[in-house]
Amino acid sequence: MPRRSKKKILAGCLTLTIAAGMIVAWPKLQPTYTAFAQKQKSGELEQALRLALFNGAKDPATFDLSTLPEGYLDSATERAKRPEFKVVKAGKPTGSHFDAPARDQWWHSFGDSTSAKYADAPDLTPDTVGNLNRAWVYDTPDHQMNIQATPIFTGRLIVFPDAQHHIVAVEPDTGKVVWRFDPQIPQPAKRGLITFESNGTRKIAFVAGGRIFVLNADTGQPDVGFGRSGSKSIGYTTRVAPQTDGDTIYVASLMPAIHAYDLKTGRHKWTTDLFSSRVFASTFSRFFSDSSILAGANPWGGLSFDPDRKLIFTTLSNPTPVAKGALRPGPNRPANSVVAINTTDGSVAWIFQEIEHDLWDLDVAAPPVLANIDRNGAPQDVVAIPTKAGNLMLLYRDTGQPVFDWRLRKAPTSTIKGEYTAPYQPDPILPKPFAKMAFTTSDFPKDNTNISDTTKTKLSTATTGFYAPHVPNKDTVFFGLHGGAMHTGAALDPATSTLVIAASHVPNAFALVDENRTNRRVASLNGKGAEIYTNNCSACHGSVLQGGSGPALTSLNPALRQKQFNRIVQNGLRSMPAVDGLSQSDLSALYDLLIRHDGVTFATAETDTPTSDAKRVRTAYQKIVDDDGYPASKPPWGTLTAVDLNTGLHKWRIPLGRYQALTDQGIPPTGTENLGGPTIVSGGVIFVSGTKDRKLRAIDLRTGNELWSDDLPYIGSASPMVYRYGGASYVLVPATGGGTLACPLSYKVGHQSGLSIGGSGSLV
Repeated sequence: MPRRSKKKILAGCLTLTIAAGMIVAWPKLQPTYTAFAQKQKSGELEQALRLALFNGAKDPATFDLSTLPEGYLDSATERAKRPEFKVVKAGKPTGSHFDAPARDQWWHSFGDSTSAKYADAPDLTPDTVGNLNRAWVYDTPDHQMNIQATPIFTGRLIVFPDAQHHIVAVEPDTGKVVWRFDPQIPQPAKRGLITFESNGTRKIAFVAGGRIFVLNADTGQPDVGFGRSGSKSIGYTTRVAPQTDGDTIYVASLMPAIHAYDLKTGRHKWTTDLFSSRVFASTFSRFFSDSSILAGANPWGGLSFDPDRKLIFTTLSNPTPVAKGALRPGPNRPANSVVAINTTDGSVAWIFQEIEHDLWDLDVAAPPVLANIDRNGAPQDVVAIPTKAGNLMLLYRDTGQPVFDWRLRKAPTSTIKGEYTAPYQPDPILPKPFAKMAFTTSDFPKDNTNISDTTKTKLSTATTGFYAPHVPNKDTVFFGLHGGAMHTGAALDPATSTLVIAASHVPNAFALVDENRTNRRVASLNGKGAEIYTNNCSACHGSVLQGGSGPALTSLNPALRQKQFNRIVQNGLRSMPAVDGLSQSDLSALYDLLIRHDGVTFATAETDTPTSDAKRVRTAYQKIVDDDGYPASKPPWGTLTAVDLNTGLHKWRIPLGRYQALTDQGIPPTGTENLGGPTIVSGGVIFVSGTKDRKLRAIDLRTGNELWSDDLPYIGSASPMVYRYGGASYVLVPATGGGTLACPLSYKVGHQSGLSIGGSGSLV
């Protein structure tokens, strides 16, 4: 047989062998291929590859501690000798040259480019708001998703993401669907979208996964001139609404970075790496850059834009790994900061950092609000940023310097080997804080008869106080983990320079524990969780977690979340059967016992592992509540605060939300944890939802008095929007709770011989 024929036969056999092997192996390979394809489709493949190839564990022994700022290497004795306070002096006024955008339509999820969440609706006043009537409801049955994006108004259509992962456009007066777009990527426009005009055509832009999409606003069809068939890969996860200016669109990603693209073609213009302030020109250079930049400081709060100054403003999250500061010594700048970026070339104009070396997950989650204030009789352009720690940063827009002296207080040192805390943390006088971070004994509820012994022990033995560093294997309890102010942000009344902020004030806890908790012997179990365990689990897992026919339970993952734990218990896992008949209270008590070791007495002491912070694991976040599920602290647990930006003082502060069961007992309103966020209209009314009582409320801007309320099907999950159409003003609010059915609601005030009730009633 000729040699060439033999080669063909061998090649054919080899091909058949490979094909057969692929067929056999395909069931195992398919999940990997599917994940790869999904990453490629979403535009996040670059990010995934970088994490896999370059993001190895950091070795604390390689850190150059000589570069740390003064005070970081203090011993406790040296720190005690430092002055109690340090002040960042107020900057010089820089004047005003900013024309606020027209606010007669709601074209950005935060209202407009200033993130003011303010609408021109003079017919919605304290005297007329009671005439609001349900106009329409858009319902997404049989689907559960928490919608965090406020809708937008194109002038013809209302557009928003729904719980089916679609972008939907509806008629503004009826809620009737006009078009629906499926980007085939989960959670499109997660925290917002934008509409704009380009070449005489009204368009919409939003991000999903690692891509940016541009659609025709009237038809929902992709803008084929932008990128590839209407979308462009960014390469990194994106969450917040873009901003536009002329022929440029600006996008924030979790690189972390700000990117600029040509709005007509999708051509990349520049990318600013927020960790190094370098402006990369290509994807290639970003891919092979130092992996240390992938350490938090993500811009997931939102973007605000000053077109006159050509400045983009964004807020950044905490550094990572969360709580484990020994793996990232120093201030970790620019994490926990506000950043201003020049849109002409992507250069960083200024950075102002709130918290240095964050150990508590206190990222700056709210978008910056661009405002104008009166300072010594002259108008000044400023940027206002409420934070999770309960502070309000007020900075001159040109320089990033504070309007008022920014006071810092001496902070404690850490007992963890290799953990060097910041010598000072923020404790401002003006603007007056609207919430606080530190949990102290004064926050214990007056009547604690309804708090279990386990919770009392947790609070009395936890690490607490002003920016208290973590103690190994011990809970740290503080406020601010889910507010102060969250991603829904504040609202601004430009006429009076009043900023309104919704905040939560609920104690939370987590700890750093030794990852090797497997070899410790349990002496006894106590409390409610122990009783539930004995009745339902001990037959298989032993009387004191030691194991039997089932495995020992002393080494469960401390970072396992309550929801994941509940699913395992209720549905079973592998050979473990489902456990029936447990209430939510029972599940919480069992979770505390098995995951957090509340009520577990060990026969041997748990010792700190001094070699490296890498040997510790952060436990799951836990709200500290009493036996009835109310926060285990003095109320108010949720507030709405109006701040006069001219003076930095509060105009008023009220509890936001109520528990009906407590009200029925004659207890004054306590407020509830909330995540909805406020919106202000020119008629002097604040609309706010997000409270646990599922209300949409109208509040008098001048006094803080409640004017009107209505029940929502679910908890409001984003700030209300306000728009005018057909001679009527509408208030629209996404009400999807925490993963419940999607149900944006619209309320209408119509004009019929003056102000009267209009609308078609509920479509539910």
